[in-house]
Amino acid sequence: LFRSLHRFLQRTRLDLARRWLGDQRLTIKEVARRLNFSSEFHFSRFFRRGAGMSPTRFRDRSRA
Repeated sequence: LFRSLHRFLQRTRLDLARRWLGDQRLTIKEVARRLNFSSEFHFSRFFRRGAGMSPTRFRDRSRA
């Protein structure tokens, strides 16, 4: 149960990150802060593991 709940919360957090990264008005640092990460570095590591690319790369690809 704990694993599936944890996985659900991580997936939800990743979905929010994707949505907010699509908003060019928000900096990556602001997205990290909204998701309660202690730093932009920790957010970037989380995002890279979940999405397979950095937040910057995701943002660049979503603009194209």
